[in-house]
Amino acid sequence: MVEEINKEEKTAIPRQLQNANFRFLLLEPKSKKPIEREWQKSKNYESSSEELRKHLAKGGNYGVLCGQGQLIVIDADTMMLQEIIQQKLPQTFSVGTGRTGGVGKHYYYTCDDVKKRILKDGQVHLGEIQGHGSFVVGPGSIHPN
Repeated sequence: MVEEINKEEKTAIPRQLQNANFRFLLLEPKSKKPIEREWQKSKNYESSSEELRKHLAKGGNYGVLCGQGQLIVIDADTMMLQEIIQQKLPQTFSVGTGRTGGVGKHYYYTCDDVKKRILKDGQVHLGEIQGHGSFVVGPGSIHPN
């Protein structure tokens, strides 16, 4: 189920991601670039973190760390993959992405031990499963594109 992010939620982590096991990182404003170069080793934040809240209030973006708390994100770049997800997988929290001309969506699931995977139909790139060792730009952040 797609849910709109309202203006108040742009400075807070959406309730669907407010899980004590999920973690977040700080991104530069209007960017998907982590503030710290070695983000895999840097401090990460819980959704209730005061430091994260202040960063968002100042216009900073945030990233959702995949693989933390068994969280994975399916980054669906095509309508074809979105239709497959909607037909074959349980409904979940999803948001539109700033990439691919407004067509892309992120679908959030919890699943054991999933590594990053590229999803293709022959030679056509459909999207990725973002797992341990990756992150996505968080809902409400301003995507650079």
